[in-house]
Amino acid sequence: MKITMLLQLSIASILINNLVFSRLIGLCPCFGKNTKLLKSLKIGLFVTCIMFISSVACWFLKSYILIPLSIEYMQTITFVVTLIITYLIIEIIVYNFWKKTHEKLSIYLKSLTTNCAILGVLLINSQINPFTNQPFSLLENMVSSISNGIGFTIALLLITGVQKRLQFSQIPKPLQNIPVAFLSAGLISMVLLGFSNINFSMLFGG
Repeated sequence: MKITMLLQLSIASILINNLVFSRLIGLCPCFGKNTKLLKSLKIGLFVTCIMFISSVACWFLKSYILIPLSIEYMQTITFVVTLIITYLIIEIIVYNFWKKTHEKLSIYLKSLTTNCAILGVLLINSQINPFTNQPFSLLENMVSSISNGIGFTIALLLITGVQKRLQFSQIPKPLQNIPVAFLSAGLISMVLLGFSNINFSMLFGG
């Protein structure tokens, strides 16, 4: 039953409640001028790492500091500080071990400190798990953060691929660049909306 619930949570985070196509957060990296799939993949992996590490850290901070001390009102600022510290640590690691990658992605990496997708996942994981009606456990928190990161990466790759194809298409001037990118994203979100009717109980036998 636990595994079934984790699968439900994972699929919902990746497809149905996708950060970009459903929740409409974390749009900035997706609608930039990047048309290289490999660069988008690296950005997605970087975002996923930050989501996972900061989400786990925030779970411990909330469970063992904020709640026991009755200072839950400090949650948002605590999450933001944790997010920034996590970013700095990962950036230092990338700079020391993969300098070429850091140079190519430096502009994008700096913007991730204010990426609402990462903070959004931290806040989502601090709420009630819709599949259990209980606060997220540590394992559920980890699954949710990784799944949301995967969903964000998939969205980033899809939009990058679409933008790459659109470069060779004849598009009316009023719809060029951002407008047609948003229209394409809207069509993709309509496709993903079809997964919302999946009966998880029948699918996984739960």
